[in-house]
Parts: sequence; C-alpha cells; structure tokens
Amino acid sequence: MTTEALLHRGTVGSDGPAERSVPWGSMVLPLAALVALADQFIVVVLRTSVGSIERTSDPALSWVRESVELLPVHVVAVVVALALVSRRWGDVPRGRGPAVGTVLVLAATTALAGAAILLASSLWDYHLQAAELVHHAETHRTCVDACLTRAEHASLVVQLKAVGVGIPMLAVTNVVLLGWAVALRGRPIVAASYRSGARPRVVIDDRRLALVLALVGSALVHAAVVPEHMGEWRAAGVFFVVVELAQVTAALWVWRQPGRLVLVLTAVGSVGLVVLWAVSRTAGLPFGPEAWEPEPVGLADLSAGALEVVAVACCLSLLRAERRGLPRGRQHSAHLRGAVVAAIVAVTVLGIGGSGLPAVDLLSGTGGHHDVDAAEGQTGAG
Repeated sequence: MTTEALLHRGTVGSDGPAERSVPWGSMVLPLAALVALADQFIVVVLRTSVGSIERTSDPALSWVRESVELLPVHVVAVVVALALVSRRWGDVPRGRGPAVGTVLVLAATTALAGAAILLASSLWDYHLQAAELVHHAETHRTCVDACLTRAEHASLVVQLKAVGVGIPMLAVTNVVLLGWAVALRGRPIVAASYRSGARPRVVIDDRRLALVLALVGSALVHAAVVPEHMGEWRAAGVFFVVVELAQVTAALWVWRQPGRLVLVLTAVGSVGLVVLWAVSRTAGLPFGPEAWEPEPVGLADLSAGALEVVAVACCLSLLRAERRGLPRGRQHSAHLRGAVVAAIVAVTVLGIGGSGLPAVDLLSGTGGHHDVDAAEGQTGAG
C-alpha cells in the first residue's frame, strides 16, 4: 500500500497516527471569502435596483459589511462541498474529471447558500415595501382595498423576478470564480488534510462542543439586544443581562464539568427561554409597558431561539447517553463537526446582525425590535 493510501485511511505511520482534519486555512476560508464577496455583490446590486428604499443607501458599505457577516454561511457551504468531494473522489481528487467535478460541487453548494441569502433579502424587501404601502394607504387613502392588493402583488412579483435573475448569476459567477481559483492554484483541491504524529489531545464529545458553542452564541445575541431593551424597558434589559451571564456560566460549567446536574439545569433554562419567547410573540407578556401585546418576530430572537433549541437537543442527547452508560468522547467526521461548528457560528452572527446595533445591522437600519414601526416611521418622515 502506498504512503498516500495510508494517509488517506488515517493509519499509523512511522511518525504516529495521521489526524484527519478540515483544511480551514488553505481551502475553506479563502474559497468562502472569495464566494462571499462575489455573491453578496450580486445581492446588493439587485437590492439597489428593486429593494426597499431603506436598504439602498451606502451600497458599498453594505456589500463589505454583509460579506463579512455572511462569511460563516459560505463556510458551511464549502465544508459541505468538501465532504461530498471527499466521499466521491477522495481527499485529494486527481485527474480532469474529478477536478471539474470538484469545482461544480463547490459552485453548486455555494450557489445554494447565495440563493438562500438572496431569497431572504428579497422577502425582507417585500416585507418593508408592503408595510410602506399599507402605511401610505392608511395615511393618504389614495390606494385601498383592491388597489392596495394589486400594489402588494406587484411588489412581490418584482422581488421574485429579482431572485429568478439572481440565482443564475450566482451559479455562473461561482463556477467561473472557483474554476479560476483552482486553475491558479495549479494543483488539486484538498478536501481533507492530515497531520502525522499529532500530539495526543483530549477528546471532546461533539455534542458537548455544540452545547458550549450554542450557549455562548445565544449569550452573545442576548448581549447585542441589551442596549435596545434598556432603552424600551430597563427591567427587560436587566433580564437579558442576567440571561447572558447565566448562559456564559453554564457554558463554562459544561466545558469543565459536564455532569448531570448542569445538563438538567441548562436544558430546563433553555426550554424556559424558548417558551417565554413563544408567549411574547403570540399572546404577549402579561406585564411591562406593552402588556398582552405580541412582539414582532425578528432575526435576533429567531437566532437565539434556534441556538437554545440546539442546546436543549444536546443536553437531552448527553443525558440519554449517560443514562444508558455509553462512553463519552463521541466524535463524528471532521467535515460534519466543522459544518456544525460553522453553522452555529453563522446563526450567532446572523442574530447579532439582526439585533439592530448600528455597526453590524444586517437589515440596514430596520432590524430593530419594532421593525415595522421603524419602516413606517421612515415612510411617514419622507
């Protein structure tokens, strides 16, 4: 058996075991950054053409900021593509056919990610435009009922046409860019890398790692919305500070001593937060300055809720394993582990971007707690 075959199988060589890992620095991050800049440029150009007026100012700044903030989404796409390539053609695809196939797989997964971002952006534009149309109709009474319905339908059609035009543009752009990158590289794409003779390391259960990241991510999102809630109702701001500190404490506790008690408390606390969020978005909380008034659903609270659901799932899985007496330290493939980590980071970044903080606002000034009101206020001011 050749040396390359031994490395591909991850067997033990003269220098010790070969540890299989995702090539983050040499492959994933450069390719994801290249695609993020290109795809987000297309999204911003289409938004500037047909998007809501609130989101069309400073297109260059929006392009750079959103490319950076949406980079983790493209990282997930690249890691998934490399996993598919590794399964189909091996960790170092050789030959013209596998090389072309690698480019096409990378282009397909990254184009899907770009298409999802474009669709979400277009739907958000439609949401803002529909709110503006309703506000204008209620204020001026010039277009109501059937007229308003036709105007909203026309706005939706324009946004869907933008998506229909943008998706082929994303696909072609990604094929060309990734093919160009592979050609400049001058050698095959590496789907997985190896380190021979790696030092022994502590094996961390993948579920435990995901639990810690989900708790930290949710805490960061809650920290990002503290200023907004402090301005609305100080008690709510203090509550989110307490939640943030509790989640960070739980993450440290899980990392150092992942016992049954901390898993139960973390699961109960996370379920409580999800239930509280559901009540606040449906019936409204029975106290506060806006008692019994449902709050609008936003990107920040959706992201925090998703991370809390992940935390509950990880806690239950770890508790089930402990009850069955299964050994700890369960690990999956390097690509699956990398994709999960990148996905949690992506959800966290999206949540922070939807918090309404001026420096990171993904929704271009309308991502606050009362997004519809903000949109209507800007329309009225105009």
